[in-house]
Amino acid sequence: NTAYSVSYKNNKDIMGVSRKQPELTVKVKGNGWITDNADEATKSRTLNFTIDQAEITRADIADVVIQTFRGKALKPKVTIKVNGRKLKEGRDYELTYDNNIKRSGTSTATVKITGKGNYFTKKPIEKVFVIK
Repeated sequence: NTAYSVSYKNNKDIMGVSRKQPELTVKVKGNGWITDNADEATKSRTLNFTIDQAEITRADIADVVIQTFRGKALKPKVTIKVNGRKLKEGRDYELTYDNNIKRSGTSTATVKITGKGNYFTKKPIEKVFVIK
């Protein structure tokens, strides 16, 4: 048995995403700690804390498979996992493409990944793919 309990509130996103301050509350249970029973403030304590953005690194991004030319710009999907969690395009990152309109020949197409919301990239990360 512990003499206290811990609870969290608004602890899933950075404040810029959720617009809510993350909080940690510790409450005294039983007689394990000395409190002034007449003063509710001595029975619990709530603290604000900060959640920082997680970094997306090159190692978090799966390679882009070879694409088949279909006469229009190709925008292959990208799979990104940070700490085992699969990220979602538009919410967690944005994609931009370059040279993705025609067969590659000697050049290659690129997709640039930029972190967003709870995630960041120090600079856009480029992944190369081939159009055949």
